[in-house]
Amino acid sequence: MAGDGLGFEPPGLERPVLEMSRVVSEYLSEVMAETEHLVFGNPHGFRFDHRLPLQDVWIPQDTVLTDPGDALAAASPQERILLGRLDSLPVDAALNMAVFRKTVLTGRPGYGKTTLCRRLAYKQALEAKMNSRGWIPIRLAAHTLNHAGVWRSFEELLARAGLVHNAELRERLSEAEVRGHLWFFIDGLDEVDEARLPDLRSRLTAGILASPNRVTLTCRVADYAADRPLRRLDRLPVLELVGFSEDRLDHYIENWHQHAGRGRRGWTQARLSATRSLLDSHAELRDVAASPLLAAVLCVVESRPRHTPPGQVTLLDQAVDYLLLRPEWRYGAGGDQHSPALEPDVLLALAGALAFSMLSAGTRPPLPGWSRRTIARGALRGFVTEQMAALAVLDDADAEEEAATTAAYLDRLAGKTAAGLLQEREAGWYEFAHLSFQEYLAARHLAGYVSPRDRLDLALDPAWRHVFLFTAGIAQMSREGLADLLILVRRLLRGAGAAGAGAELERSAVGACLAAEMLAELGTAAVRRYGLESALADCPLPEAEDAEFTGLWPFAVEVAARLAADRRLSRATRMRALCAVSRLGDPRFAEGDDPFGTLGQLVVVPGGRGRVGTDRPLAMHDPKRVPSNPPRPVQVREFEIGRYPVTNLEYQAFVADGGYERPAWWQSDEAARWRAGDEGFLGELVELWEQQKDLNFVKEFGEPEFATYAQHTSARIARRTMARSLPLYWRDARFNLPTAPVVGVNLWEAQAYCAWLQHRLREQGRIGERDTVAIPTEIEWEWAAGRSWAGPRLDYPWGGRFDPDRCLVRDFTDPGDSRIVNFGAIPVGFFAPAADGGTPPGPEDLGGNVWEWVTSRSLLWSDPGERDAPGGLEKRGVRGGSWYSREPMATHVSFRLDDPPCNAYWDLGFRIVVRRSATGGTG
Repeated sequence: MAGDGLGFEPPGLERPVLEMSRVVSEYLSEVMAETEHLVFGNPHGFRFDHRLPLQDVWIPQDTVLTDPGDALAAASPQERILLGRLDSLPVDAALNMAVFRKTVLTGRPGYGKTTLCRRLAYKQALEAKMNSRGWIPIRLAAHTLNHAGVWRSFEELLARAGLVHNAELRERLSEAEVRGHLWFFIDGLDEVDEARLPDLRSRLTAGILASPNRVTLTCRVADYAADRPLRRLDRLPVLELVGFSEDRLDHYIENWHQHAGRGRRGWTQARLSATRSLLDSHAELRDVAASPLLAAVLCVVESRPRHTPPGQVTLLDQAVDYLLLRPEWRYGAGGDQHSPALEPDVLLALAGALAFSMLSAGTRPPLPGWSRRTIARGALRGFVTEQMAALAVLDDADAEEEAATTAAYLDRLAGKTAAGLLQEREAGWYEFAHLSFQEYLAARHLAGYVSPRDRLDLALDPAWRHVFLFTAGIAQMSREGLADLLILVRRLLRGAGAAGAGAELERSAVGACLAAEMLAELGTAAVRRYGLESALADCPLPEAEDAEFTGLWPFAVEVAARLAADRRLSRATRMRALCAVSRLGDPRFAEGDDPFGTLGQLVVVPGGRGRVGTDRPLAMHDPKRVPSNPPRPVQVREFEIGRYPVTNLEYQAFVADGGYERPAWWQSDEAARWRAGDEGFLGELVELWEQQKDLNFVKEFGEPEFATYAQHTSARIARRTMARSLPLYWRDARFNLPTAPVVGVNLWEAQAYCAWLQHRLREQGRIGERDTVAIPTEIEWEWAAGRSWAGPRLDYPWGGRFDPDRCLVRDFTDPGDSRIVNFGAIPVGFFAPAADGGTPPGPEDLGGNVWEWVTSRSLLWSDPGERDAPGGLEKRGVRGGSWYSREPMATHVSFRLDDPPCNAYWDLGFRIVVRRSATGGTG
């Protein structure tokens, strides 16, 4: 299993030989039976025949050393070198090291501390039973150890914990304890009552920790870091569990679905694909699922039959149901037998009001103990008390019942019985486990409890954007709040541009952008499903009181398109408006079945004599740069080139037409083997990826979702990257706007699209039988970008100097801290040619937005070698710069980078050229 070790076992941790007896063997069998299955994440609740084997499903996380204690002083030289070299260690590998023979494991709620103890106990019990070697596991719940006073002997401890009722077994375990053959798993220091902590710490230090046995204790991070009450144990090293990496998360959901499917291969593959698609579509859900508990919730939710379209809101809705409303997640099928019965509606109302109130703290003077993301324990207690009174839940209760019930609701929200929705991040301060949960619950509160006037004010505040988008998702899922949502959308759209200029104009435009985004989130299918087809009908200006919302959709398109072209607005607002237009239906482009219609329009590029390259080296900093000097004289024949890069909408036609299934389009040997999933060839590509990742993926390594690519687990991710049948980011909402350039395609995919399009255009008689559709050569691309046919070549596609208003790259205002302007490509055609006509007409978007593949090998311009020989794994050129580019020079027409043809990135696309048989190609 991944993560079980580092390939070696440091010296000093030899597994002892055990004296096995019948009673010890029976005890080990009991431990294995108790720890065999997952507690959280079973597909059908807690029915025994549907529980998943822990050892087959669970993926252990990495740990980071947060406090070495006295451990490093006794560590071997090899261990000290290892700990100094690595930022993190797989938990199994760490606990196999002698330096962590006695240690504390900390983690945030839901990060698998208890599950990890169960897993380790099972493994130790299995090894001890099968091989009579290792350690005998002793599992103890910390809060039960001294509830009746301090234990006086090991035998009393066993009896008090309810582990051993057999005198012979007590004797055998006592003998093993003296020899150091036990491994104590003491789970939940955070659950020990404050009054009992001093005695417990003293007895642990003098007893169990002073013995020669192995000891692993667990505690929540915030509790262990707190000074009052003090839970820390002197001189012990502390390892903190971190969340699932993307690789480990993928491994976990794969294991889960394989075993939840119980041999139903079709079901397993379908649900696994659905879960991965959901994670691909919403990067924020990958952040949520970094918590093992929430990863389990995600798998359970995605395995259930659904009556609503899959999506982020559906998942969050059902995850909140599990985390907040179902006590069996914490206690098992019996629920919490000691707490008063809690009303689900009250719990949801409390959680929603809390989420909304905390977010509101960022827009008004906050109360003591409140902030937008956190709330102090005292403020939380007061809030719950006030809300319980406001909800009239306890009108007939006496004081004792009122206090007990209020405490139970508080405990379900954030106490020890909480299953992960609200967490204590640091001592005395709580926050929602993830911002997505907070914003989703705030959206539910907004839809049900906030007045229209206040909703309008909040909608004009950019900080509430995601909350309002969640309200649209909720309306799409259940129709809840739909009429109020459409009324708000109409008011925001009608208000756009109605007020003056400057800040007021910008504010109204931001509101209109949000309105268009909410409609896009709602979607035309939901509009029709809920009987509001009239909202899709053409209408000059929707009436303010029309209950049918006639013409609202086309009105939103018209308003957003007008804002995208309004130069009085900030570039960020105009880009946001155009992105909304792309989702609603961009009127600039046809969306019919024609794969080469308005979007795929061609620009004729006249031929001529000129040069490519530069006289002097460009000031390039990218480590992948290819020299642009000395220049090369060229003679170019006329060709036609796409006005824009190929868009997602155009590429969708290729996908829908079975483009990935038809071998005819994959014409090189390498492309055919890649498409077919040739295991040997994919292995070569993974090896190539591993060899060059630190050069080719250096920019992505700075982003959290790619951080693990640089770690030793990257081969699995590389294989996923290489073995696929859709563009790498096809489902990711950040990169799949219909009229934005398609990204995440390697060179073979781009060439397959060209082969398919060539066939379709020949069928339609739009090109001749000898005309070809292809990716540009590097000479063709640079000739077109520099407008070389119209006079002296331009240095940039728009003129003689870099202009941040003519391209989408980073913001380079501060050279020491270049900022990403927009995370992802925007729809094509945003940077229209200058109104003064100073730039010759030609292809657009050649600088910034996305890099573009060219077919040429990255030879020096002075190299006489064959530049455009097909096939092979040699690097090919990429040109033009992108939204992620780290230097303005990337948009220079002579700036050259290259990449292996198998690589795909979130900022690399392509455009096409058509070469007519009478004109040929380049020279």
